[in-house]
Amino acid sequence: MAGLRHDKLPGGVQAGLLHDEGGALRGPTASGHVGTGRVHSFAASEFAIIGALCLWALILRLPFFFPDTIDWDESTLIVMGQGILDGFLPYDRIWDSKPPLAYVAFAGAIQLLGRTVAALRFGGYLCVVLTSYLVYRTSYLIAQDKLSACVAALVSAAMMSVLAPALMTELLCVPVLSAALLLLCSCHSSLPRAFLVGALIGIAVMIRTNLAVLALAVGGFVISRPPLVPLARSVTRGFAYATGVLLIVLITVIPYLVSGRLPLWFDTVIRAGVEFSSNRRSWENLLKLVQIGFGIRSDGSTRHSGHLEKWLLPLICANLARD
Repeated sequence: MAGLRHDKLPGGVQAGLLHDEGGALRGPTASGHVGTGRVHSFAASEFAIIGALCLWALILRLPFFFPDTIDWDESTLIVMGQGILDGFLPYDRIWDSKPPLAYVAFAGAIQLLGRTVAALRFGGYLCVVLTSYLVYRTSYLIAQDKLSACVAALVSAAMMSVLAPALMTELLCVPVLSAALLLLCSCHSSLPRAFLVGALIGIAVMIRTNLAVLALAVGGFVISRPPLVPLARSVTRGFAYATGVLLIVLITVIPYLVSGRLPLWFDTVIRAGVEFSSNRRSWENLLKLVQIGFGIRSDGSTRHSGHLEKWLLPLICANLARD
């Protein structure tokens, strides 16, 4: 049976603490110890997962640290990033069709990590680790299962290493897109969260312009995501999201606006992107994309037709004969 024992504190103040017969503490202090233990356990678990992802990503990407050239596009991005460090605006001395934040990211990597190719590839390794951990957190938020979340993170790191061994704009985009996805999958939806999602999507768009289509889709989701709310609140949420996107775009415009070279930004980021997509947009290209996606060859057969003839048809015939 528990009893109440009064202990004197300095200054003559008495504090009542609840003890059981064995003297074990039962009260706010005990619950505080339990909460601290849970925090320590959670931190240890997260650090173990981060360490495992770091090791896995290092195994996958270490062979790509040292080749001089993997993709010519990476070399162009390095030159453009170095131009920013030399004091020039993007497109000022060398022109390329990518948005300005792609070159700003490379300039930051050169300044912080070093002027070697291996140092820049290490920056790509950090992008893979960060993205895979965000994928883990998002998967755990959805599935509530650590094993499934770990598998998703490991697979994402492997796919990024296979598809983008060099430091490319795709690799720069996925951390911010993964962070936006994590915020979108959380149950709580608020105006600051919608603004932050918009800012992250805006960063991704200013690294790869073709993600503007994704920005529109995410905006539609932010406005119409369940549960249903009054129309005014949905519109306010959409306005907060659009403000975040446009703020990032405006930040990239300001240097050109101040220097009186706004047409250079507009022609490169807007006009060049629209013309490029218009030239590539055709029913023939769409048909090729569908064929690649479904594994359909030009003669109408599929990559799996041989497997169908070898395994599936005999199995069907055997079942029919047995019936």
